[in-house]
Amino acid sequence: MSSRIIRSAPRLLLSLALAGALATGFGALAACGGGSSGGAASPASPTSAKSSATPTPAGNTVWVVATVPVKLHGAPDRNSAQAALLEWGSQLTVSESQKPGAETWLHVKTDGGSEGWVLDDPEIVSHRAVAKKISDTYRLLYPSEWTVVGGNPLTFSSAHGAAEAAKLVVQTADEVGKLPVLPLTPGAASGDDSIQVGDKTYTMHFWKSADGGAEAAVSFKEGGTAYLFDLKQKGRATPDRALFKSVLQTVILNPATAPVPSPTP
Repeated sequence: MSSRIIRSAPRLLLSLALAGALATGFGALAACGGGSSGGAASPASPTSAKSSATPTPAGNTVWVVATVPVKLHGAPDRNSAQAALLEWGSQLTVSESQKPGAETWLHVKTDGGSEGWVLDDPEIVSHRAVAKKISDTYRLLYPSEWTVVGGNPLTFSSAHGAAEAAKLVVQTADEVGKLPVLPLTPGAASGDDSIQVGDKTYTMHFWKSADGGAEAAVSFKEGGTAYLFDLKQKGRATPDRALFKSVLQTVILNPATAPVPSPTP
């Protein structure tokens, strides 16, 4: 059974709503991932001048999880010049953090050598190591310690004995009716929630499994492809919604035909 689309909201708008309104005055865009300079940084705002730097242990790393290009700034200020654009899945080394007001900024360096500042926002960067899964019909980021088995369906599993005890199944078809019937494990329905995948929001369903675990799933059709994302966890009365959402927010659907999005702040 497919999930009903309950609203349409581009991820860019969601990220802007969470991060706050963009200030004007950005420099011209640099080439994606190129790390070329966007010009001298504009003067820092008064709040930036009051911020204090916090050294970060050497080797601390974050990964870009936003599905739109992320602006790397020349200073921890939304009005500062753009130093580069950071691509989905990029690995960044963190040297320090600053909090000029309500927002926390990270000073980072890319594998290509570009340095600058990026917002420390869970919809922009992840402090948990992630790996890429790239197929013809979707791309996603998943915890790097998980194992991956199969083709279609594809199963991602947390390490044996891990507290999250998670198994994520991803399957595609040309029609929703050709996807497996939910739940994958027998159980009783335990609620619904909204979940954003790509640029639309769908209904996510929950079940309390008969074997003592919990399951969450969303299925829908986008373009010419039907998708199923199903998370099963052992030893839980309810699924870890935050974990499921953290994976699904990284999904890019139909990457070959997806429009090029505008960058985040």
